[in-house]
Amino acid sequence: MQDESLAVRIFAVWALGDFETHAHVSLPHIIEALHDDSDQVRNVAVMSLQRLSSDPEIVVPLYTERLKDSSAIVRRYAAWSLGQLPAAASGLAVPLLIETLEDEDPMVRYSAARALGDIGPPAAAAIPVLTKAGCNSGACHAKAGMGQNGFQLSLLGFEPQEDYEHLVKEARGRR
Repeated sequence: MQDESLAVRIFAVWALGDFETHAHVSLPHIIEALHDDSDQVRNVAVMSLQRLSSDPEIVVPLYTERLKDSSAIVRRYAAWSLGQLPAAASGLAVPLLIETLEDEDPMVRYSAARALGDIGPPAAAAIPVLTKAGCNSGACHAKAGMGQNGFQLSLLGFEPQEDYEHLVKEARGRR
């Protein structure tokens, strides 16, 4: 992780995420890369960490730290990664993701909302925050037939199961 070449550091961190059988060797290097000066290296480190480990005791504190990163792309992938944790970790992830819905960057907020959608019903605590933000109002995503940019939520969150379907299944591939 000390190489001067940005490309070498990026590829090295990416490769470390593939060594699940040797996670005890790879993990310290990925954690080190989470503090690299380059936001590109930090971003790849978050992605590699997500591929390498889903142990909430290890990854939740690391993702939490990256949710405060100066780079929006790093915060975005940290939020997304929280939504990929095992169901048992949703109690840890949901409050962090709800807080991230207040991020200054719209793509980070979107990633947090998608992660909450990936978590599903255990993320129901986010509905009041989404309602307060107007995400399920008529002016935004709760328009009859077609929400803003084709993304639709139920009016005022009255259909949480439908909202889950829209968040998780129909919004795939949106940027």
